[in-house]
Amino acid sequence: MVLDVINSSVLKIIEPYRKWIIENPQLLCEIENMVHCLPYFTAGHFNNSTFVSELLYSTSNLIVLFNDLLMCNEKCVNLKFSQFETKIKIWLTVVEYTEALVEISAKKLWGQTGKWFMIVVVQLFNCQYLKTNRLQNRIETHVDSYLQGTAAIAQQIAQQVLAKEKLQNQMYLWYGASIFQILKDF
Repeated sequence: MVLDVINSSVLKIIEPYRKWIIENPQLLCEIENMVHCLPYFTAGHFNNSTFVSELLYSTSNLIVLFNDLLMCNEKCVNLKFSQFETKIKIWLTVVEYTEALVEISAKKLWGQTGKWFMIVVVQLFNCQYLKTNRLQNRIETHVDSYLQGTAAIAQQIAQQVLAKEKLQNQMYLWYGASIFQILKDF
């Protein structure tokens, strides 16, 4: 119940924004480019300038990804992408954009050991998703080849049935012609 209310309120906010980005792609591109420059201007101006720069860099990339997904959902409706593969690519992109921010945060909170622990966790996450994606691709390849093989077998069976029917029809014609010839000779 609560999730439905949250979901509907989020959709009420996102829908006008989605319409705006679809109607104003050039302005959106200019704003995104400006936001991408912010991390360069913050370097050295704060005590935690590397953290702030990485936070702005990650945030700007995630906003661009979000905008791209909203636009793609509208414009790429007819294209059929594997939902599983799409989700993996989105998660890997999010991890890629936030990887350095996670490392810097872990180093500030837990020191060098925490930093390396988070690096290992992020890389294990990447490996797991890539392994799952490869497994999914292999399964799809095997299913496709199985279906192609099944289609080929079905086509061969159909050809054999047609050849058999053609042979039977020829036999019936020959049989009928021979009976007709025998009757004609009497």
